[in-house]
Amino acid sequence: MCNLYYFNKLIYKGNIDRDFFLFCFHKNKKIWKYFFIHFIYFILGMFSNKLSLKGKKIYHNYLNCMDNINSLYKEFKVKYQRKINKWYINNYNSNNVILSKSPKEFVKMFLKDEKIIAYEFDNKYNLNIKKYNDTINKLDKKFNNSYLIKLRDLDKYNSEVIYYCKKMFLIPVDLKYFKVFKIIGIILLPIILSFFLLIITFIHGIIYFDLEFISSYFKDIVLLLLNYLPILFLILFLLFITKRLWLSFTFTSIIIFLLSIINKTKLYYRDDVFKFEDVFLAKEALIMTTRYDIIILWYTVIGILITILLILWLKKYVKTINIKYRYSLIYAVLLLMVAIFGYNKYYTDDELYLKLGDKSLINVWIETRQFQIRGFIYPFIYSSKNAFPKAPDGYDKKEAEKILSKYAYDNIPEDKKVNIISVMLEAYNDFSKFSSIEFTDDVYKDLHDIEKKSLYGELKVDIFGGGTVNTERHYITGFIDLPNFRRNTYSYATYFKEQGYVADSMHPSYGSFYNRNSVNINLGFDYYWDYENMFKVDEGFMQDKDFYKYIIERLKETNKDGKKYFNFSVTYQNHGPYKTYPVETTYIKNKGYSDNAYNMFNRYLTGIKSSNEALKELVDFVDNYEEPTIVVFFGDHNPYLGEANYVYNELGIDMSLNDVASFENYYSVPYVIHANDKAKELLNNDFTGKSDDISPFFLMNEVFDNLGYKGYDYTKYTKSVKEKVDVIHELYNKENGEYVLSNNSQYKKLIDEYKNVSYYYAHK
Repeated sequence: MCNLYYFNKLIYKGNIDRDFFLFCFHKNKKIWKYFFIHFIYFILGMFSNKLSLKGKKIYHNYLNCMDNINSLYKEFKVKYQRKINKWYINNYNSNNVILSKSPKEFVKMFLKDEKIIAYEFDNKYNLNIKKYNDTINKLDKKFNNSYLIKLRDLDKYNSEVIYYCKKMFLIPVDLKYFKVFKIIGIILLPIILSFFLLIITFIHGIIYFDLEFISSYFKDIVLLLLNYLPILFLILFLLFITKRLWLSFTFTSIIIFLLSIINKTKLYYRDDVFKFEDVFLAKEALIMTTRYDIIILWYTVIGILITILLILWLKKYVKTINIKYRYSLIYAVLLLMVAIFGYNKYYTDDELYLKLGDKSLINVWIETRQFQIRGFIYPFIYSSKNAFPKAPDGYDKKEAEKILSKYAYDNIPEDKKVNIISVMLEAYNDFSKFSSIEFTDDVYKDLHDIEKKSLYGELKVDIFGGGTVNTERHYITGFIDLPNFRRNTYSYATYFKEQGYVADSMHPSYGSFYNRNSVNINLGFDYYWDYENMFKVDEGFMQDKDFYKYIIERLKETNKDGKKYFNFSVTYQNHGPYKTYPVETTYIKNKGYSDNAYNMFNRYLTGIKSSNEALKELVDFVDNYEEPTIVVFFGDHNPYLGEANYVYNELGIDMSLNDVASFENYYSVPYVIHANDKAKELLNNDFTGKSDDISPFFLMNEVFDNLGYKGYDYTKYTKSVKEKVDVIHELYNKENGEYVLSNNSQYKKLIDEYKNVSYYYAHK
């Protein structure tokens, strides 16, 4: 009869390594330092097999400090004989196999002539781990009975009966049930790990740690599952591919933490969430990290540390899943098919999306909040449906062609051509219009002086605090819905080039921002001048007054060559974030504002005053320039002034979006069309007065109307739309001069037609 026994905790009641060390410590207190060495390796060994073996190998080095080791063995045996299990003594058999990861010298003190498989010392009391492992691998693993103390070892030996020792009680184990429990454990682990990562996404889906917001996600089981299942599916998919849970969890964790940290950073600086389409702006994001600090908060650090510990634990204790590779691939493919079905069925369902989320927690008119009440992973995946251009409902190419066929292409008469300088101003608005703010300095004097001798009005943009590219591309193209511009797309720049103009675009920052360096060329510009090829400055950005000098120089060079100049430039001055420490000069009376709000707004106004002074210099140059020239400048969006618009709120500016007034506060920015005397005389137009409020995609129509240019077929079509509804927005339209809720629009068919024609022109 051949039985297998573990020595520690079964034959020997306890751990002989620990007991012998303590026994030696009482003899020689100088080995106290080994307490710390053993403890460190014990902790590290919990997460790494390699470090565990290293600690095991050198554990007994303290014996080098002990004299007369043989006499110590004898004394220890006498003192600790009581720890040998009487049950084993009564069942002693010389055929028994004793398995121990303690030194053989320790085990032999208490055993007779059984076959002992244990570690052996070298002459420096290091354990020979390799020899032990080789012996185990060669061991005949067929036994009558096996007595084990580790659950994970239960299926290692082919025995008639297997006993598991739990606190010195022997429990017979049925391997069939054990394997079932093992499978259940393998299934439960990904479920638990996925739930942990789900919590990470919930915490990072909002700008501040808010238990009310987070708890709302758990109140709706559908919302919870839509956020949870993608994480679980990704872990399982990678598990089937790699067959290693620690590896699949590692890859998934990296993805989750990257998305979460990026989202938190965007929320912090822009009050904007990370959407699927932002993935394609990875290069821009990397560049922005040189200007903005990545937001990693205390709970992010804790989450990362817990994740690392989990990965190390999984790597040590959870082995490769025992599935043939062809089956694991089949499972992976099946999982992928289920994921694709779920994406098409649920994650792109508009009706389901609108139904989910606790809307009582937010202002429903703010898109960022709409995103946040639905968690993070679910709305992130939902946003992918808008990451790629798609035709509007009821798109009809032939109908679009038929509509446009009514309009002819007109050239600009040679004797009516003027230079056109277009400047979009970063985060620019005229705050002097708000009566609740009392200015102590006339920050906007230069702007108002320009407006007195120009056409001026307000744009109703569709962005706030960011998304600059929307306003600029609406202006350049006239498209109501913007494509991705990854191929040549007809625009006003293209038209001006066809009319013999030199078409320039400029931005004194990185060309990769919003892919301008490729998109602007696709839009028909001859050149795109940016930080890399023209505007290198030490500060990292260029002030407007210096930037405009480049525009003027290009204007003069082009005219000198006998050509007219069309320029579209985007400024960078006034780009956030705006610091909250005090400025030297303040511009408004402090009516009890918080320090942060007061300092932030004054810092913003410092840049605006400088921008207005630069605009005056540009306009003064144009007014004295010998060539007929116009300047068109406008804001891209309102500045982002703190989380939850707290600066606006303290300033008494209603940003609630509950009515037309607050809608205008939120989305209005100024535009100005200024012409010099040469242009006024040439075009027989004085270019003065208040113009209508319009959407940015109608701004070029406004410019063309005042220049007397008819343009091309699309220009003429959009002009016909503008005559009926000149502000088109998801909240309010302006129809026949009056604002109405967009849901109550009398021109819904016309707007749908406009979207149809716009999509056709953008993709033809």
